[in-house]
Order: sequence, then structure tokens, then C-alpha cells
Amino acid sequence: MLTLIQFPWSPFCITIGHILTRHRIPFRLHNIAYHDRAPIIKATKGQGHTVPCLIDGKHAICDLTDFGQEVARYVDRRYRLNLFPKNLDGLQLILSRYIENDLESVGFKVNDTYVIPTRPLIERTMLIRHKERKFGRGCVREWTTHRRYLCA
Repeated sequence: MLTLIQFPWSPFCITIGHILTRHRIPFRLHNIAYHDRAPIIKATKGQGHTVPCLIDGKHAICDLTDFGQEVARYVDRRYRLNLFPKNLDGLQLILSRYIENDLESVGFKVNDTYVIPTRPLIERTMLIRHKERKFGRGCVREWTTHRRYLCA
């Protein structure tokens, strides 16, 4: 049986979970705290640290590239789901890059304004630290203030 290691609020994890559920592929969920990547690091023998991480027997897969579709492509190949049809390769590449670059950044900002305040203190602090290192001090507060604009 597959095990999906995830942050339950991660859009990438939610997508993989939906793919598995939709195709009636049995799996277990292993929710982890944002600041505790040990289960992923152990499963991948130090090769990865990102979610989603899928464990299939003794094999662990996580997204290692910036493009990050390794887990979805593994599930697609393993279960022959045809999620990435050859005849749509070019179009899928364009759409995936648009989604990754333009939509994802806004989606994560809005998502973070709802999720981060609900996390326990240590996890919340580590999430804010991570976001501020990437986007600047006070970014989560700013996104919360501008949530309506971001959603538009």
C-alpha cells in the first residue's frame, strides 16, 4: 500500500490525494508538521525533503526539481492513468509553467493567510520564518491585508 506524506493544506499534496482517491488507489496519509521533514528525509535516504512524498514499498518519491511533477508522473506511470498524454505534451508544458509561475504564487499567498494562523506556535513560527526569508519581513501580514486583492 502507498503512503502519502503530506502537509494537509498543501495544494500539491491535496492534488495527489485527489488523484489517488479518484482512481481508487488505496493509500495511507501521514500528515507531518511543516518543520519536521524527518519522515521524508528517512524515506528518501536523504535524497529529498519536499511534500508530497509517496512511499511505494521500499521506494520513496518526492519532487526534486523546480518543475516538481515527479510524484504525479510516478503515479501516472505506475497505475497507467494517462494524466500526461503524449499528444498534449507541449500544451501541458505551457499550462504547467503558467500554473507554477503565475497562479501558484497568488494561491499560496492566499492559502498561507488562512493556514499559518491556525498552526501550533512552533510550526507557525517556522512557516513565517520560511516565508519571510523568501518574500521579506511581514509578508504574511501584508498578504492577509491584501487578501481581497489577491483573490481578485
